[in-house]
Amino acid sequence: MTKVRAGQIRGIAKTFAPILRSIEPVFMLPNASGELIMTGEFFNPETTVEIEGCTVNSFEFVSTTEIRVAITTGVTEGYFDVSFDNGLTSVYVDGFIVSLGEVTVPEATSWTNIQEPISFETGSVLLDVFNSLGKARLNIELDVTTDFQVRFSQKRSALGSYPVGANYYPVKILSSSDDSVLFQLQNYNNVNFSIKDGADTQLKHIYANEDFDIYEGEVIVEYKEGLWTFYAEGFTYTALIHNNLINNVWFDFSVRTMDIKDIKIIQL
Repeated sequence: MTKVRAGQIRGIAKTFAPILRSIEPVFMLPNASGELIMTGEFFNPETTVEIEGCTVNSFEFVSTTEIRVAITTGVTEGYFDVSFDNGLTSVYVDGFIVSLGEVTVPEATSWTNIQEPISFETGSVLLDVFNSLGKARLNIELDVTTDFQVRFSQKRSALGSYPVGANYYPVKILSSSDDSVLFQLQNYNNVNFSIKDGADTQLKHIYANEDFDIYEGEVIVEYKEGLWTFYAEGFTYTALIHNNLINNVWFDFSVRTMDIKDIKIIQL
């Protein structure tokens, strides 16, 4: 990893570590050079930036909420950590992508079939009222003649008080022809996080914890060569049903006790 330090300015308060809100673009091709626009909070001219697997060529401080970083990516595809230091450090795991595939991050306007209370930011679906169900459909019809991944993470909401019990389905995968459910991910009282089919039959536990220690890792839903595979930390499950789809699919997202963040669609 390469670190570049901006010009020194003394006497700047360093109360909070940098917070990353967005990176544009969120991915680049391997062995390519370009500029990243990073937005967030608590940047200053002394901030340093590191991107795992990449070379940081230059750093431009624009404001306390925006910096620009010129980088050259490595030859390896994957998800790479982004680290900041303004006197305090912060690390955003898998915050940047190097990929030969096309990556789409939903905008705040990329949603339909909205059932409030719910709100949106780039790459995120957020709850507005804690323990009240909000729903929306990602308005991107995914083509089952292609291979793709949908990635996301559940995160505790700043509005929440934990532990809390709630039973709901944060993600459903539906046929675009008739809205029939193919798969659904279930939060059950924030103790179990499971994969179910459209008949509500449990296929596999992703995570179970009796202490309400909510799963907040990344979830990857992959459709490749006609098979669905679900990945989480230390977990892989390949579903042997619905592997010859005729119709495209929608992804519906719901929030009740957890925000859903870092949503990305990757064409493989």
